Amino acid sequence: MSSESFIILQTLLLVIVVSWAKAGLADWSVFFIAAVVLIGVAGTPLLRKRETGGDAEIPWKATIPILIFAVICVVGCLNPSYKKPSTDSAAYADRDLWVTLATKDSRQLLDKVQSGQMEWEEWQNHRNFLKTVLLPELFRFKQRIENGDTHGALARLLLANRHLSDHPTETLFKPIFAIYIEDVEADAFPWLPSSVYGSMEWSGLYLLVLVFIQGIWVFNYLATRSAIRWFFCALAINCTLLAIAGIIQKLAYDPRSGHPEIWGVWKAPEPRYFFASFTYKNHWCAYAALGFGILAGLTTNWLRRYRSEIFRNSPLPLLLLSMGILIVAITYSGSVLGVLLALSLAIPFFAFFLSFFVPRNIGFHFLCVLVAIIIPASGTWLILESQPEIKRETFQKVSERWQALEEGRMPWRYYHSKDSLSMFSARPAWGWGMGSTATMYPKFVSTEIIVESREVLQYAHHGERFFGLKYSHNDWFQYLAETGVCGVVLLMLTPMLALRGRRFSSSLALWPLIACGSLALFSFFDFPSRTPACFIFFAVVFAASLKYATRSGSQASLTTKRRLEI
Repeated sequence: MSSESFIILQTLLLVIVVSWAKAGLADWSVFFIAAVVLIGVAGTPLLRKRETGGDAEIPWKATIPILIFAVICVVGCLNPSYKKPSTDSAAYADRDLWVTLATKDSRQLLDKVQSGQMEWEEWQNHRNFLKTVLLPELFRFKQRIENGDTHGALARLLLANRHLSDHPTETLFKPIFAIYIEDVEADAFPWLPSSVYGSMEWSGLYLLVLVFIQGIWVFNYLATRSAIRWFFCALAINCTLLAIAGIIQKLAYDPRSGHPEIWGVWKAPEPRYFFASFTYKNHWCAYAALGFGILAGLTTNWLRRYRSEIFRNSPLPLLLLSMGILIVAITYSGSVLGVLLALSLAIPFFAFFLSFFVPRNIGFHFLCVLVAIIIPASGTWLILESQPEIKRETFQKVSERWQALEEGRMPWRYYHSKDSLSMFSARPAWGWGMGSTATMYPKFVSTEIIVESREVLQYAHHGERFFGLKYSHNDWFQYLAETGVCGVVLLMLTPMLALRGRRFSSSLALWPLIACGSLALFSFFDFPSRTPACFIFFAVVFAASLKYATRSGSQASLTTKRRLEI
């Protein structure tokens, strides 16, 4: 087997299995991804060495930035910002002590009310704050320690401190909390990489590094344009089949059955938001957008190469049907952001597609643009009309968000992004460490999020009154907050240098790259890279498209292959 065939089969195995197995979020997915990537990393150079008679052509220079990134993350574990909360922490007190302190605080302030130094309404608000906000957070902090959840315990302590700092009334708890926070803070070196407290989300780091290396290997060891075209066909078929299965599953889904939502095997965290194998419908739409880009590239590539044979032995009907299936699947998912992402790709593509069949003048081109807008927009509308429940949910979301904007309230995504920037500004060089958002977010959370969380969860059947955040709805800002400028530069270095000096005259390379660019913009409003299936598919499509753009023939010699170098 050639090295090119091996990397193609290895990549297809990785993409297909991960995309169908809960989009890479199954319990065993991290181990499967690691095993398959490492097999490719070891096996492909060995086969290339046999082909070339000694040169394995390992792209060392391209892997240096991501390896440095990994080393920096590991070094950060040696420079903790906080100590792990424990039963020895100053904040770990008896509940009765906190209740007694709150009672004493209320009595002292009541004396001020009686002496006219404080309004009765302010005293009532303060007592309610202690009873319903501060004490419950302290109780949750204590419970997290007892359950061994040190990250959750620190998050609760930081949230309680944030509540207290926003509270306008002076209280006995403020100087006590200063002692609590000082007790858990560590003497971290501010000019070195750090982590929350000597640990991080190792699985996230493994996945990030392995997927980057997989993309580099795909670029380096793909050799011919014909192989890349067949590779793209296989990826497009898998994406289309996944969309068909998702539509069937959506139509057959009965929430009253009690069966696991995803293929009857895996439970979805939120049944309203899953589609196909994806637990979050927005991330399915991101995945489908990449598949749409591949299909658009294959379609335009065929039109340019075989324009005279468009109606004879042509794959165009199948390609267009597959694109239609993806658009239907995106709309059926009920994702507003996903529909906008799909339209941003479908409208330019159909305008470009129709331009092949009309005379070259401005009037006909304007007509193409008009028809290109009407076709996907009307198709989306018809799909929504056929599914009243999806239509109702979609328009309700749009209406609520529009009403909020009219009232001067920004969407939650805006505040999440703003909070991530605040987190980043506190440590702009190195960030707070991989996976630190869930723990550190309460320290920087916007007041609007705190207030809205209380209102939304006011009558919930559990004691939680705050929406924690593991992933900011802005991938870019979260990477900045967790890894700083240095980390993001290292992550972007190899892809940006790979784009340097490229001429994208080939439509088969251009459309998938446009889809990748759309997904990069989409990541300012969501977090698709946190779903392994999306991240792997993006890396593979980006790498293969770049390689296709560098090839000058369908069967170029391996010895003349241009490598990815820095």
